[in-house]
Amino acid sequence: RFGPYGSKARPGRTVQVSLKTFNHSSTSRKLTFALNLPAGFEATPPTASVTIPPRTEKQTDFNLAIDTSVDPGTYVITADVQQEQWNLPRWAETIIEVE
Repeated sequence: RFGPYGSKARPGRTVQVSLKTFNHSSTSRKLTFALNLPAGFEATPPTASVTIPPRTEKQTDFNLAIDTSVDPGTYVITADVQQEQWNLPRWAETIIEVE
């Protein structure tokens, strides 16, 4: 899940969002995240991998830079999640309201 679920920002600014993942299994799991961004948004890092111990939650932070050319409105950012054989496209989302 993303936290916060919704954020407000202005063009030319950066907003931080975090992807929080809980490993419910009894073994460590390596997850890879790739963000799907609208035009005018740039993520740092653009992708990230994390190894999560059993029954533990980890947080992965992303900084979203919003170009000055982005029009005001509501934008949805999604994350693709991959873990070994699982490929979960657009599995989590966060909403950015550009003012």
